Amino acid sequence: MAFFSNLFRPKEVRDVLFALDRLKASSLGGTECFREIQARARQSVKNNAATVREQVVMEGQQPLQIALNLITNICLHDVGSGNNHIYRNILSMRGKAKRTLFDQAQAMMLERGYIDQEDIDYARALLDEQVKDAG
Repeated sequence: MAFFSNLFRPKEVRDVLFALDRLKASSLGGTECFREIQARARQSVKNNAATVREQVVMEGQQPLQIALNLITNICLHDVGSGNNHIYRNILSMRGKAKRTLFDQAQAMMLERGYIDQEDIDYARALLDEQVKDAG
């Protein structure tokens, strides 16, 4: 049944899903929480097909860029939520793994020219602030 549902998805959605699958073979795939974050990113792409299509067609974003952006946003949300803390300002092992995945995805985006160093510095400062506030 999944085979037929994939046939009727827009090409842009299939491309982003493929990019998410290919990230498993990268350095991101070696982190503890990658499978969980990848599954949530895949579900988000499927649920928001029109938005994904718009990002590719209208905004000119690459499928890999969208995939990496989804991973960083999910990690940012999870780590900043306070659910991955063991005490104030102290992340659990799961929180540390998501923080590592966040940093690696940001580095990959910088390497490919999707973002610049200022964006990374801002995102890290935002994440640090959220960790302090949530814990």
